[in-house]
Amino acid sequence: MPASKPTLEGRELLRALWRLVRIYWTSPDAKWGLLLLAGTVALQLGGVYANVRVSVAQRDVVNALGARDAESFRHQIGVLILFMMFAVAFPAYSDWVQQRLRVRWRRGLTAHYLERWIGPQAYCQADLHRQQLDNPDVRITEDVRDFTASACGLALSLLSALVTLASFAAMLWNISAAWAIPIAGRTRQIPGLLLWVAIGFALFSMWITNLVGRRLVPLNYDRIRLEADFRYGLVRYRDHVEAVALSRGEGVERIGAVGRFLRVYDNFCKLVGAQRTLGVLTQGIGVVNQLVPLVAAGLAYFADVLTLGVIAQTRYAYGQVAGALA
Repeated sequence: MPASKPTLEGRELLRALWRLVRIYWTSPDAKWGLLLLAGTVALQLGGVYANVRVSVAQRDVVNALGARDAESFRHQIGVLILFMMFAVAFPAYSDWVQQRLRVRWRRGLTAHYLERWIGPQAYCQADLHRQQLDNPDVRITEDVRDFTASACGLALSLLSALVTLASFAAMLWNISAAWAIPIAGRTRQIPGLLLWVAIGFALFSMWITNLVGRRLVPLNYDRIRLEADFRYGLVRYRDHVEAVALSRGEGVERIGAVGRFLRVYDNFCKLVGAQRTLGVLTQGIGVVNQLVPLVAAGLAYFADVLTLGVIAQTRYAYGQVAGALA
């Protein structure tokens, strides 16, 4: 029986990841992969810049409304619409280029493992290491796909998050650098207040989300394994249906198939329960996260420290920083 969850950790895990990564990135097709990677990074950086300009334009639009300046309002609305279009287009095209990179990477990795699996001596090796094999057909079809998607998605999301964090953290610090907020009957000044609030709330959110959601890791791993076992049993029966019929083994096969499906069913129930709990938690964190900057900025507004336009910019910048940290 294969293990129910991965056991690679530390340096062993890093070496295994490097063996997977270098298969494609040292191949002849890697030059096209690098070109697509560069395009994705450029589009992501463009999206971050567009979001920065959107936050500034929102501030100017609201300030123009507060000043009842119709001419400035019309101009700032035009600027806001322009950069909002960029903020929509850049991520969409970045995702498109990233998908092209994923499929090229998957093609190269799949070809490599097909050559190893459907090749000389492969059957003998499989027979020798039967206890270590776990549905190689599923590993080649599904795990290669998931690995390339996760590797691209996580690496590029991390890059985007770091650039977003650097850009909007500086903005939040400048906005709240000199806020004097009334707290417990006294006026207190905390430089970069909103930035520290965003960091503290993000750390708390990550801790409690990891605490609640880490059950999903082994459950998802078991889901793939159990589904593959159930599917393989049905395929094996189809390939040997004549032998089963001659030996009158339908009852045994049926009991085995039902037992494998019940394991799938039990795992699914546990998985959806864990997803429900995590969903409630993340939705609650998202709602609270929208209130935090509004409350902090409201205190500063009533203390005549900032304008309505800066409140709009603050909410936008806080949301970007919180999302990047998360």
